[in-house]
Amino acid sequence: MLIAEFGGEDLHEAAAHVAMDHFSLSCGGDAMAHSNKGAVGIRFEFLDGVSVADLQINGVANVGHMIQPLCRTKGGNYIGADARGISIAVAKDIQLNTDVSVDSIHADNGEAYGIDVREATTGISVSANIHNVSGSDASMEIAMRADEYTVGRYSLQKS
Repeated sequence: MLIAEFGGEDLHEAAAHVAMDHFSLSCGGDAMAHSNKGAVGIRFEFLDGVSVADLQINGVANVGHMIQPLCRTKGGNYIGADARGISIAVAKDIQLNTDVSVDSIHADNGEAYGIDVREATTGISVSANIHNVSGSDASMEIAMRADEYTVGRYSLQKS
């Protein structure tokens, strides 16, 4: 039906005609213009003063593609193919205690993070067990991103 109505040699071309000719196409976000964050075990966002104990995140996997072909021409940084065990953003005074564990975080076509400390965070304390994080070359057990909201003093110990 799509091919007959909108033209093209196959379903992919017909869908491209629909997207380009009849609708506004937006890539890399959801219906509310939030960026796709991929598969996430748990998100701590817009929080103040949280202490986490006895938490196990296990087996978060993202098998999605890096970016849909229709969106490749739109540019931008697409993170919807990533996987995160724990994501922390726009938060302060968050404490992850030693009985927090993150295991088996995998992204087939994106980056994988055991714990990802994102923008607008301060007072984050992490003491967790992190194992088996795999994805693209940029994958890591812990990621802490610099931003314009806060600067930090870091104390990190890996044993």
